[in-house]
Amino acid sequence: MELNLSNWEALAYEKQLKALGVSGMRLADLLLKADDPVVQATTGVYTTLYGARVHDNLYRESTFWQVTPKVSFQEAKSGTRLKTADPANFSAVTETGALGETDKPDVVQYSMTIKRVNATWDITEAAQAKSMAEDGKAGGEAAWMMQAMGDYFVSALDGKLCLENGTLAGNFPESYDRIIASGYEVDNNQDASDAAYTANDVDYLGLDRDSTYTYDAQVSIGSSGANRPLTVRLVEDSMLAAEKNGAKRARMVMVTGYDTFADFSALLSSQQRFDDYKEMSVGVSGVSISGRETGFRAAVYQGVPMLLDKQTVVDTGAASRIYGIDMDGVEFRMVNPTRHLSSPVENAILHDAFLERHSLDLAGELMATKFASHWKIRDLA
Repeated sequence: MELNLSNWEALAYEKQLKALGVSGMRLADLLLKADDPVVQATTGVYTTLYGARVHDNLYRESTFWQVTPKVSFQEAKSGTRLKTADPANFSAVTETGALGETDKPDVVQYSMTIKRVNATWDITEAAQAKSMAEDGKAGGEAAWMMQAMGDYFVSALDGKLCLENGTLAGNFPESYDRIIASGYEVDNNQDASDAAYTANDVDYLGLDRDSTYTYDAQVSIGSSGANRPLTVRLVEDSMLAAEKNGAKRARMVMVTGYDTFADFSALLSSQQRFDDYKEMSVGVSGVSISGRETGFRAAVYQGVPMLLDKQTVVDTGAASRIYGIDMDGVEFRMVNPTRHLSSPVENAILHDAFLERHSLDLAGELMATKFASHWKIRDLA
């Protein structure tokens, strides 16, 4: 899968290229060139653009990041409008009759707080020197740590996007399990750990879901929280409920875990219900089924791709949940794409130690612009 950053994401890294005095090469070429991983004193581009490499890996490794449209916070701003009810003034007018009464949709406004995720590490000058002398690895301990921490950053952010809705996000970005939730779920079920929901557990950015069903997604739960087998009817009913509330299959995607996907595959194998495996592409607008050769293959059911994430929420004693995401009803509003900051050992006086320090960070928030067009199936045996 090739690098497919948006213009504004690429611009954030192009500024670093200009600072390096690099010209005549594309960002993608620099990220893919075969430079050895380097230490801080090396005049290569690996360290300076490592944030772009990690950001690219988010598109490759985190399924929930792949399916989420990304927008610039500066363009989208911090707030959004949510329609909670249609107007009720559609009326018939006689030939000489008066116009009907005016009305308008019910609209709620809410805003996001910028969340920043961060992973930091440091390496002593002695550890770096020893690793270079003893095992001769390209770039030594510094390069190994950069790769390990980059992988960890991607996995950790994916885990927060997968966080079950019984656990508050706090200062981390919100999760899909919280967006795709309902007051009905709170009233009639428990969280993924079989603990009772408490006040505000599924509230979203100040929107109250404890005492109202206004902000409900389409959530299918077991009777009294009991686990039940997965059926085609459960999936079909959930998709139909979302479509009745504005979702379009051309912009819908399913995400689940490997266990539930295996159950669904076995369920459909005798009926040949999967639409084969089709090429997908990943970009700033989510995933697209009109893929290209540099994309990846995914199972497609009734025109909707089913993707897998190993960190999908699993109910206690049950299987992974299935999420139906309307890509027109959610977006990640990003303040800055993944950024790598570093401070070399030459800054030992500031560090108060002979070491180099590193940090990876990304800032933004997962924003829902709709709720009723998303769906979820939980409590699967």
